[in-house]
Amino acid sequence: MPTRILYDGWPLAHAPLSPAANHLRQLLAAAPADVELLLALPAAVSEELPARVQAHQATGRDRGDWEQNRLQALAAEHSAAAIHTTARAASLLGKVPTLVSPAEYNDAGRSRMAAAQAHGGLARARLLWPSDLPAPAHSGALTTLPPCVSLDAQAVLPAHTPAEYVLYHGSGQPEALLPLLKAWTWAAGSIGELYPLLIAGLDPQQDAWLQAQLPIFDLQDDVQVVHPTPTELHALIQNCTALVHPEPPPAWGSSLRQALACGKAVVALQEPLTEAMVGSAAYLAAAGDTRSLGAAILTVVVEEGVRAGLEQQAAQKSASWDAGAFEAALKAVYLELA
Repeated sequence: MPTRILYDGWPLAHAPLSPAANHLRQLLAAAPADVELLLALPAAVSEELPARVQAHQATGRDRGDWEQNRLQALAAEHSAAAIHTTARAASLLGKVPTLVSPAEYNDAGRSRMAAAQAHGGLARARLLWPSDLPAPAHSGALTTLPPCVSLDAQAVLPAHTPAEYVLYHGSGQPEALLPLLKAWTWAAGSIGELYPLLIAGLDPQQDAWLQAQLPIFDLQDDVQVVHPTPTELHALIQNCTALVHPEPPPAWGSSLRQALACGKAVVALQEPLTEAMVGSAAYLAAAGDTRSLGAAILTVVVEEGVRAGLEQQAAQKSASWDAGAFEAALKAVYLELA
């Protein structure tokens, strides 16, 4: 009987543009041929799933109930060897082992109780972590895997996308967007008309917050909110003039890692996870220094030599990221379960 893995499909249903959903697609594509892929979905999804995937829809009262109870029940019902999730969460009392490939920015809509249970469950889970990042504090089992990025060469840009643009795709939280808007005020006067700032992946609440902020900063004409499909988001990253990522990235699935794999210039935050992920392939600004962040964006866009140098560094940094190596390492993890 083949090994069965139950994948947590929450992000496909509720956050399809998130790093968690992006990495889940990578996991499904990279799974060994002799593994049976079960996908737990809390709601129907519009995207086409790989032919090998057996989707099972179930209803959880909320995110906490889904992670603590429903996934465990589905895994037991279908005799899964493990649950594999891209959330930073695991069941606190569940009996089915959990593999965690963390690809979330934060607690992602969990209540305080659900967040506490999810965090407590992590101590009993096996954490799968990129080998190029510093290992996090984790009291449970930890396994490193080679970095992984999936690129879609056939991805097509959304209609009416500007010829040149700076792209932000991140958590969409005010603590990331507010410094970005302040930084953009330093750059928009010089480059905003020719190089607008495109912000992708916001949920309705985040979008409403941003729309209320734009008039305050007088940025209505220099910032565009876009709502691409997952495939269109890949195209936006592949074709941007530069990507700006002013917050720590999740371990897996982020637009920051995708931009490096596409050989794009990156402006990012000077902090340990980012520094380990990008090396010298990004222009880094100190946290809280929005003027320096704005100057970095302006420099990368205006000075072609700087941008070309960063693009070259990005291509070199990501050249060793091998999908085959990731697949082999993932297979080894699943074989241990069998």
